[in-house]
Amino acid sequence: MYTLSLNDSALNFKTLEQEIYKIVCNIGCNVFKEILEVIDRRLMATRDVDAYRHKGKKKTHIHTIMGTIDFKRRVYRHQNENGKFGYIYLLDEYLEKETVGYISTNLAEKIVERVLEESYRKATQAMGSTTNANLSHTTVWNVVQKVGLKLKEQDQHLVDKYE
Repeated sequence: MYTLSLNDSALNFKTLEQEIYKIVCNIGCNVFKEILEVIDRRLMATRDVDAYRHKGKKKTHIHTIMGTIDFKRRVYRHQNENGKFGYIYLLDEYLEKETVGYISTNLAEKIVERVLEESYRKATQAMGSTTNANLSHTTVWNVVQKVGLKLKEQDQHLVDKYE
């Protein structure tokens, strides 16, 4: 937490606003993490035990507009219809998690909007100040490339359908 002191000469409205924004974003990340872990526990308790064998927890993270959320999710071994075994995260399936790598869809949309107007470095700086996301310009570039590939695949699918 931020310690308030009247002797702090660097304290002004802008600094106070930025500190409160960071605190609120960190609280939001903690709440998000707790909700994800509660859902994951409930999915474990209600899963088909014969179909999904619990194999432990894996640590992961996701960058959101509030910041980075570090959490653990359960992984399950599952046999598909072909008889092959694979691993699945029921939490991801339940939430229909659509991300661009470790970047949330909301953050990816904001990145693409920014990059349309300015350079990758400037977009990165703007994202850091407006969304509390600490990303490198290379990460921003990678997100734009992945989103571009997805859009290209969607367009190609529509062309194939039309033909």
